[in-house]
Amino acid sequence: MFHVIPYLSGIGFLLRESHLDQLILSFHNTHKKSKTTHYKTPKARTQLFFCNQQHPTTTTTTTTTTTTTTPNYTLRTYSLYCCTNYEKGIQNTTSAMAHSPSIYTRFLCTVGMCLSLYAFYVEHKTSNPTYTDGIEDEFQALCDIESIGASCSQVFSLPEGRMLSYFGIVPDGSVLDVPNAALGLTYYTIIFLAESLLAKTDLVKTMTVCINCAAMTSSVFLATKLIQLGELCLLCWTTHLLNLLLLVHYSRVLMKNNAAKAKKD
Repeated sequence: MFHVIPYLSGIGFLLRESHLDQLILSFHNTHKKSKTTHYKTPKARTQLFFCNQQHPTTTTTTTTTTTTTTPNYTLRTYSLYCCTNYEKGIQNTTSAMAHSPSIYTRFLCTVGMCLSLYAFYVEHKTSNPTYTDGIEDEFQALCDIESIGASCSQVFSLPEGRMLSYFGIVPDGSVLDVPNAALGLTYYTIIFLAESLLAKTDLVKTMTVCINCAAMTSSVFLATKLIQLGELCLLCWTTHLLNLLLLVHYSRVLMKNNAAKAKKD
């Protein structure tokens, strides 16, 4: 036991003299720090991957007539350049979308216009049947699903299917006595054109919300009637949902605009 102590003392003296103990401690700390460091962003991971690359240097080529200096970019410099341009591209795209017409509202209006056109077609076919050799031609709409008891053609033939004459706004059977599908088509077209062409002034926003409220009021009335009558109309419920989404969207836009004005004042 005692004869081992001189050897251990001699090894410790050599380590101190050659500074190997400091090198080992420095390596241990560096290795421990690299384990606890997390690189979450693409830019940080790129820096970690190319951390051993050299910094950009310049090489000078001299000839008898001219002297040119050419930058020698390493992989680390190129990767950082790509990351910077990627972040700038995201910012430019976000800014462009903020100043462009809402794709969300235009998509909802497009779906609403398609559904309204089809509803108008179904209502026309059911109210004006065609005959062949004195026999009425059979017509079945896509929204008439017997397995779940859904029938939109039956709902369109109800008196509530023409709200203008139902509430006595226009005479029954007049030119203005149009089905609800025509009113819905007009509504979605107005919202689509206002979103795409008109400037987003306070007056336009307020008028849009007022139109949304009128459309949502009719949706609540018709939905209540459907529940009372026990009728299932998938096309009707889809348009009611679209009206609700549009009302929520434009109401939020108007409230944000009013809040921004209040902060400025």
